[in-house]
Amino acid sequence: MERRPLEDATKANQPLRKKPCTAGIRVDDLKGAKSTSILSGYFDDEDASSDENWDATSAQQVRGDILEEMGVQYLDGPCSQDRRDRTPVSVPTAWRVPPIPPQPSAVQAVRSGRNVPLQAFYNEFVLHKRNKQDVDAGNDLFMKLSDETILDIFKWLPKPVLASCGRVCRRWSHLAFDESLWRRLDLAKRYLHPGVLRLVLSRGVVVLKLAMSEVKGPLFDGDTPLCHPVDSRFSKLQYLDLSMASIPTKTLAQLLSTCSQLKKLSLEHCTLSDQICSLLAANPDLECLNMAMSKGFTSEGLLHIAKGCRRLTAWNLAWTEMNHEKVTVVVENVTPDMRELNIAGCRGALSDAHVQRLVAQCPGLTVLDISDAIHVTSEVIEAVAGGLRYLKRLGVSRCYKIRPASYLTLNKMESLRHLAVFGVLADCALVTLRKGLPRVEINKELFSTVARPTIGISRRSSIWGLKVRD
Repeated sequence: MERRPLEDATKANQPLRKKPCTAGIRVDDLKGAKSTSILSGYFDDEDASSDENWDATSAQQVRGDILEEMGVQYLDGPCSQDRRDRTPVSVPTAWRVPPIPPQPSAVQAVRSGRNVPLQAFYNEFVLHKRNKQDVDAGNDLFMKLSDETILDIFKWLPKPVLASCGRVCRRWSHLAFDESLWRRLDLAKRYLHPGVLRLVLSRGVVVLKLAMSEVKGPLFDGDTPLCHPVDSRFSKLQYLDLSMASIPTKTLAQLLSTCSQLKKLSLEHCTLSDQICSLLAANPDLECLNMAMSKGFTSEGLLHIAKGCRRLTAWNLAWTEMNHEKVTVVVENVTPDMRELNIAGCRGALSDAHVQRLVAQCPGLTVLDISDAIHVTSEVIEAVAGGLRYLKRLGVSRCYKIRPASYLTLNKMESLRHLAVFGVLADCALVTLRKGLPRVEINKELFSTVARPTIGISRRSSIWGLKVRD
């Protein structure tokens, strides 16, 4: 085997080593014997040439390294003291073994991206009990307050904050969703996911604004069969504004099937059906109904409403694609207690006979709008002036067959305050008419306000005079 230079340098620096003792030599063999005869083969020549006598009992003749090699270094005596006083021999650098680097733990190995067996985690897994945080042992001050006091505090909170308070604890959930805090709600211009409207109704809402909102169906989890009469305990809704709301016909039918206490309702620009009209007839206390620009119903649906809602006092049917049959059903079956009626936009479906029948059916009318009836004549003005003694507002805009001079007949009506004749008279004729009707304001109101929930910009937070915002 070839010797390397590193090994030669290492052996050159090595001190002379003693030959190890065999297991057959004992301490008793040293007694009374010459050290040279027994230990001559275990030392170097210079040590063996010594003529000194060795004795096991002599502390000056027995060296500690000899006893250490014989396995008796643990004996008490001067030799052990000599061994302790002996200066340690320096070990050459080549003999020194480099320290073993610490092995990374299983957690560190996983963090570095290496695969570690599951058993390594079990070996290093230690249960550690976290110290409990100091909890104030004081009393809950809210527990000392009565429910009435907390409700009086909650009524000043906005609806989103009130809903968050309902997630604090069971008691707060019971109080935050109390019916007294959810009587009015404004959800205008909102997007309502399926089932959200059902949760709103279950909180006991009385005044609800959904104008220009998008309501997705179904209202319930499953298809709930529609029946009459509905359970009035489910919904306490009385004032509902769905003007220009995007709601499917089926979802609207589900909504109205839960309502039997409606007093004022706006379905402006909504798609209806005869089934929805029959559901409206199940609300005997309905007083105000806005169906302007609605479509999808027939004369049968109008008959249901006219016969079922006998307390109806304000009804807006403007621009609802009225034909001759629908107009006949309305003027013959409308309740005599009607106070405000708008049937504008009938075009050729409305005749003088219809207006005369309406005047005889509803003598207590205060607002009447028959604009855009192209077939009515001056006989209508005479019938109105002689039969509607309480009339305050009259709309005959774009009724081209009425003679301008016949409008002066209205001067004998002391109750009349507003007259709309847009698109009929020239400016000079309007000046003459204003002089002939000094108590009447002519063409001052651009839009009809019959049964409409919101009038003017300053009342956007209310419907029919009732606040919907906190």
